[in-house]
Amino acid sequence: PDLSFPRRLLNITIFASIIRCQYYFTFIIADGICNAGGLGYDSLASDESKRWSLTTMVDVYQIELATSARELISGWNLPTMNWLRRLIYDRGNKSVLLTNMVSAMWHGYYPGYYLSFLVAGLGTLVGRKLRFITQNAFDSSRVMKSSYTVLCIIVLSLMRDFNFISFQLMFLEDIFFIWK
Repeated sequence: PDLSFPRRLLNITIFASIIRCQYYFTFIIADGICNAGGLGYDSLASDESKRWSLTTMVDVYQIELATSARELISGWNLPTMNWLRRLIYDRGNKSVLLTNMVSAMWHGYYPGYYLSFLVAGLGTLVGRKLRFITQNAFDSSRVMKSSYTVLCIIVLSLMRDFNFISFQLMFLEDIFFIWK
């Protein structure tokens, strides 16, 4: 609590990055194992580079360089995201919050999961509105468009790491201590 706000933000970013790398490592190793066993081969893929993507679980570049909450969420745990999109989102009147709450229930009954998925859902909805309002203002030049993209990546990275803490800590007391 006695650290400055920038230092606490840096600590959260470092902690979240280290934990996220553990997930990346696990997902990529599992993908490699599936590919070694021939399970990842997609004979229907039209693009040669996507031939071995049937069991791909994570798109690291998409997560780390996402410019919208939708991009960020779509790059994580791809088969589960596709399943949630088809079974809950498409059938549930395109409800982001309903889809996120089903995903939270899938993870377990810790309050941190529900808080994390609720914040992610609200962030997706707010992000859509903000993008709709602000995007045209930055289309005037290439520099403005690039600046907007970089700003989106930075803000979304900070929000991702800030929200990721609630997923990892799981208990409300710990989450609110960090968030305050």
